Amino acid sequence: MAPFSTECFLRDIKHADKDLRLMALFDLRRCLPSADENGITSDVVNKVLLCLSPEERCEEVQNEAANVLPEMVVKCSQRDVIFQFLLSSITERCILNDSDDTNLQYLSGMTFKNCCLEFASEARRSVAFWQKQIDMVRHLCVGCATQLEIDGLQDTAREILYTAVNTLVPAYKEALGERDVLIKRAVRDFQKTNSIRHASLTLIESLLALVRAATQESVVAESLKLLVTATSSEEYVAYLQLCEVEMRALRSPPMPVVQQVIDSACEHLAHVTKQNDEGDDSTEMLLEVVCSLVQIHSSGKASSWRGTFAAVKDLVTFDSYASGTEEDAYANDVGYDDDYDEYYINDNGTSNSSWKLRMWTIRVLQALVAQHDDKELGMQSLSVAATTLQDHVQAVQLEAVKLVRTVASRSYVHDADCVALITSCCHRLCNLIGGEDDKATMSLIKALVDIFESLADAPSFCESTVPLLLNQVRAHFSTVAASAAAVEGCRCIVESVIQARGDGESLSSETVSLAKELSALCLCGGNLSAMAACITKASDTLAQVYKATRDACVSTVLGNNYGALLENRSFPAACRAAAAESLASWAAAQGLSTLEKPAAALWRALDCDEVKLPVLRALSIMASSSESSASVPTSVLEKVAALAESGSASVRAASVDVLLRRLTAPNTPPLAAPFLQHLMTLFAPGHPLSLSSCELAEVSSLALLIAQLFQHRTEKAVPFYGTYFVGLWEHVARMADAVLWSRSLMNPALNSLTELVGTVYEHESESRLTIEDGVRQFLVSNQLHIPCICMVVRCVSAGSASAVSAFLRTISPQLVERAHLLLCVGEAGQATGLGADWSALVLDSVQSKEGELVRSCGERSFSLCMLHPGNTESILMPCGERAADGGTAGRYYYVKSIKEAATLALSRHRTVFHDAAVSKPLLFLFLQSSVGADLVELYGACTGLLSVFLFDAERSLMIADALFETEASLDTRVTCMVALRYFLSALAERSANVEIYRPTVLRALLQLHRPTDTKESTEPSLLLRSMALRLLTTVLQHSPHWLLCEATRTSIFPNLLTELREDAKLQGTFDLSGYTHRVDRGLECRKLAFESLSAVFRAARHHNVDLVEYCEAEKSVVSMLIMACSSHGSGDRESSINDTAKDLLVRFVESKPEFVFTPPQLDSLVAKLSHDIKWGASLTDSPKTTLLYTIKCLMKLSSQPVFMNHEGFQEVAEVARKSPLLAQSLKL
Repeated sequence: MAPFSTECFLRDIKHADKDLRLMALFDLRRCLPSADENGITSDVVNKVLLCLSPEERCEEVQNEAANVLPEMVVKCSQRDVIFQFLLSSITERCILNDSDDTNLQYLSGMTFKNCCLEFASEARRSVAFWQKQIDMVRHLCVGCATQLEIDGLQDTAREILYTAVNTLVPAYKEALGERDVLIKRAVRDFQKTNSIRHASLTLIESLLALVRAATQESVVAESLKLLVTATSSEEYVAYLQLCEVEMRALRSPPMPVVQQVIDSACEHLAHVTKQNDEGDDSTEMLLEVVCSLVQIHSSGKASSWRGTFAAVKDLVTFDSYASGTEEDAYANDVGYDDDYDEYYINDNGTSNSSWKLRMWTIRVLQALVAQHDDKELGMQSLSVAATTLQDHVQAVQLEAVKLVRTVASRSYVHDADCVALITSCCHRLCNLIGGEDDKATMSLIKALVDIFESLADAPSFCESTVPLLLNQVRAHFSTVAASAAAVEGCRCIVESVIQARGDGESLSSETVSLAKELSALCLCGGNLSAMAACITKASDTLAQVYKATRDACVSTVLGNNYGALLENRSFPAACRAAAAESLASWAAAQGLSTLEKPAAALWRALDCDEVKLPVLRALSIMASSSESSASVPTSVLEKVAALAESGSASVRAASVDVLLRRLTAPNTPPLAAPFLQHLMTLFAPGHPLSLSSCELAEVSSLALLIAQLFQHRTEKAVPFYGTYFVGLWEHVARMADAVLWSRSLMNPALNSLTELVGTVYEHESESRLTIEDGVRQFLVSNQLHIPCICMVVRCVSAGSASAVSAFLRTISPQLVERAHLLLCVGEAGQATGLGADWSALVLDSVQSKEGELVRSCGERSFSLCMLHPGNTESILMPCGERAADGGTAGRYYYVKSIKEAATLALSRHRTVFHDAAVSKPLLFLFLQSSVGADLVELYGACTGLLSVFLFDAERSLMIADALFETEASLDTRVTCMVALRYFLSALAERSANVEIYRPTVLRALLQLHRPTDTKESTEPSLLLRSMALRLLTTVLQHSPHWLLCEATRTSIFPNLLTELREDAKLQGTFDLSGYTHRVDRGLECRKLAFESLSAVFRAARHHNVDLVEYCEAEKSVVSMLIMACSSHGSGDRESSINDTAKDLLVRFVESKPEFVFTPPQLDSLVAKLSHDIKWGASLTDSPKTTLLYTIKCLMKLSSQPVFMNHEGFQEVAEVARKSPLLAQSLKL
C-alpha cells in the first residue's frame, strides 16, 4: 500500500472530478491511524474543512470529510482550527428556505459531536494527550458557553452544543472553568423546547456536584420555583424531573428541599387522580419521581412517611375500567429478570394502563418501608400488599410480593401481628406458584426464600406455609423442575427451617416431604446444565434431614432418583457427575445399606467415557470412608486397576487415588491376596506404572500407593526393593534434570519417595545395605542439588534410628561442602534422635566461621532437628538456654533458629513443640530473660509462637500475665507486647477462635500512651509504644471490630493521633564542622503510627469498621494529615511521612466526600501543596518523589467539589496538570 503523499492530496482535493476528491479523502483517512501529529499540515486540514463548506457542492465529498474529521482531530496539531470551524458552521444562521445550508449545518453538527466524542475518548486513553489539550478544551467550552448565551441561537444548534459539552465534561470536569456559567444557562434552557431538555438536563446532572455551593443553592432554588409556579401538568412533570435529577446529583442533598419536592409531587398527584383526566398521563411519571426521591430521603422524623403514604395508598386499587381483559393482555408481555427487579412492559398507548399506576404505587411503598424502620408503616403496607396480591395483573402482584419481602427484612418482622399478616400474604404467594409464566414462579419462590430466612423460627408461620408450598410444588411439579433457581429456592427454604429448628425439636412431616421432593425435582430437571449445583446442594440438605429424622425413606428417595439421573445418558455430563459424587458422599457418610441399586448404577457408570473421571472421584470418596470402603466390590476395583494401567493421565491419576484411598481406609478389612498380587504386578519394571518409567507428576501418588501395597503384601519371598526399585534413582535424576531441579516440582515427589523407601528400609532388613548404597550414590552424584534432594536421608533415619549415625559417617567424606552434610543431618534429625556427636555439630554450626553458607545451612539443620522429641534434651533445650542467656555469644542465631523451628512446627500436626511439657518450660525460660532493642522483635516472636502451642493446654496466657505484672520490667513488657502480636497472627492464620483474648489485647493497647508531663522523658517508653502500634495494626487487620468500644474512643485512638505528631523531646541536632546533622529518635514510632492509621482506613473499606467515624475524629484526623503532608508550616520533616499523609488524605476524602473542610484547613493544605510542588522542581531523588506524590494528591483531590471550587487550590492543581511527571505520578 502506497504511503500517503501530502502533495498528491493537495493536488487531487482541488480537482474538478469529485471521484478524485473522494479518493484523496479516502487515502487521508486510511493513513490517519498511524499518522504523526506533525505529519498533517495546515494545508491538509484547511482543504478538508473546505470540503465541509458551501464551496463543496458534492454531498458524497461532504460526508466523507465529515468521516475524516473525527479521526483527524486527535492526530493533527490544528484541532483548535477544526473545532472553531465546526462551531462557527453550527451557530451561523441559515438562509431561509435554503435546504443545502440546512443539511450542511446538520452535517457539521453531527461532525462536531463525533469530534468531541473521539477527542474525549482519546483523552481518557492517554494522560499525555489529556494534559496537552487542557487549554484547548477550556477555550472550546468557553466558545460553547458564549454561543449558548446568545438568545437567538437556534434550538438545533443549542442541542448540539450541549451534547458536545456533555461529551467533554467526564474527561475534563475538574479542569473546566465555565461550570457555573454553563449550569445556570442549562437551567434556563431547560424551560425552552423539549428538543433540548434532555441535553441540558444531562449537563445539569454532570456539573451540579462540581460547582460552588452558592451556585448549587441558586440552581436548586430556581428549579424549585419553576416547579411551584408551573402552570400546566406537562410543565410540572418536566420541572419535577429537573428537581429529581438535581437532588440525585448532589452528594448531600438538602433534606428539607427533598421533602418539599415530595410533598409537592404528592399534592399534585392527589389533584391529578381526583380529576381523573384521561388526557393527562402524568400520574405514572409522578409516582416514578416520588419513588426516586423517597429512596434518597433520610429524614430524622419517624412520621415523615405518613404524608407520602396517604397520597399514594388509594392508588393501589385504582382501575379506570371494570374489565381487565386488556390489562391482562399487556401483563402477559411482562418480562422478569432473575432478581425480579425490573419489568419491561409494552404498551401501544391505546389500552387501559392503570395497572402501571398500581405497580408504581407499590414501588413507592417499597421505598418507604426500606427507608423507615417503622412497624406501623410495615403493618399498613402488608395490608396493602394483601389486597394487591389479588390484582388481576401479574406485574402488580409481583411488586406486591417484593413489598412483602421488604417488610420481612425489617427489625419488627417478629412481632406477632406482623407475623400473622406476612403468613396470610405468603399463603397467597404459594397459591400464585405454577402460573403460565415460569419466570414469575421463580420470582415467587425467591421471595419465599427471603421470607423464610427471616421467619423460619416462627412456628405458626412454618406450620401453615410449608404445607401450602408442598402442595403447590406437587401440583406444578414440571414447572418448578424446569427452573434450577426455583429448585434451589425450595432447597433453601428447607435448609432455613432446619437451621431455625431448636435443639431437640423435630422436623414437621411436611418439611421432610418437601425435602424428599428435591431429588425428584433434580431428576425431572436433569436435562439442564444449571441443575448440577442444585443436585449437590440438595444432597447435602437431605443429609441434614436424614440426620434430624433418621428416616430411611429419605435415603431411598435420594438413591433412586440420583441413580436414575446418573444412568440417563441424555442428561448433561455435569449433572450426572454431580449425582455420582452426591451418591458417593451419602454412602461415605451413611453406608451403602440403603443404596444398593444406585451403587450398581455407579459401578456401571465406569464404562461411560463422559462421566468416567467424576465417577472415579466419587469412588475415591467412598473408598476413603470406613462406612463404605469395604462395600466397593473387588470387580469394581479391578476395573479401576485396569484404568490405572491403560487410561489417560488424568484417569490414571484418579484411578491410583481410588486404590490408595481403599488401602488406607480406616477400620476396613484388607483386600483379597490375589487382587493385591495383581496390583503389585502393575508396578514392576517395564509396566507404565513402574517408578523407573513414570512421569514426575505421578511419582508422588504412585510412591504412596506402592508403600501401602508393600505393607499389605502377602508374598515376601522375593526382595521388594530389588524388584520394584530397579533404576529408580537414575530415573529420578533424569526427571529432575528435565525440570532443572525445581524444588516446587521435585519436593512432592521426593517426599513421597522418601516415605516409601523409609517404609521398605524399616521392614525389609535384608535390603538396607542396598538402600543405603542407592541413597548415598544419589546424594553424592548430585551434590549441586543437595538442597533439593537431601530429604531422602530421612528414609534411613526413619527406618532405623540406630543406622543413621553410621550412614551419616559414610556420606560425610564424600560430600564436598560441609554445609551439605549439615542439611543431611537436619533431615535425619527431624525423623529421629541424633547422637551426641551430631547434636554437637548442629549446635556449634550456627556460630561457624567457615562462611555464610555453612551458618545458614546450620540454622536450617538446627531448626529441623528441634522438631523431633528425641532431640529435646540434646538440641532444643540447650538452644533455648543459650537463646535466653544474655551473655551467650551469637545469641541472635539461637533465637532465630528456635523461631524458625516453631514456625515449621505450626504447619505440622505433631512435633515436640506440641508437647506442653516441653513448650511451657521453654516459654518460661524466655520470659525470665530480657533482650535489647536490636533483638526484641525476634525474641518476642519466639515467645509468641511458643504461646500458640499452649493454646489448648493452658487456660491463662503466660505472656499476658507477664505483660500486666506490676513489677515487670520495661524490657519484659516490650517482649510480651511483640509476643502478643505474633500469637494473634498465628492463631488468625489457623482460623482459631481468638475472641476470648479481646480484653487482653485491649488492655495491652492501653499502654500506647505518650507521657504528657513536660518534665518526663518520652524516650524510655518509645519502644513499648512502637510495639503497641504494631499490635494495633495487627488487630486492625484481623479483628477490627474489637476496637468498637469505649476504650478506643477515650484512649486508644486519641493516643494514636498523638503518635502522629513529632516529639520535640526526641529530636536534636549535631554540629559536624559546619554541617548540622538532625537526629529524630521518634521517627520509626511515627512511621508505625501512620501505618496504623492506614490500617484504620483499610478496616473501614474491607471490614466496614470505621474507627474515625466511631470516634467522631474526622476533624482531628484531617488536621493531623494536613499538618503531616508537608514540612512547610511546621509540618513533619520526614519526606516519607509527608508522602504517606498525602495518600491517606486522598483516601479519606474519597471515602468521605461529604466532609466539610474549614477555610483554615483548606488554606493550610493549599500552602503546603504549593510549597511541595515548587520544592520538587529540582527533580533530584527525594524532591522528585515528593513532587510525584504531590501531583498525585492534587489530581485526586481536584476532582472533589470542595477543592474544585477553591481558587487557591485550583492554581496549584493547574501546575500539577501541566507537569511533565503527571503520567508517572498517577502510576504510584
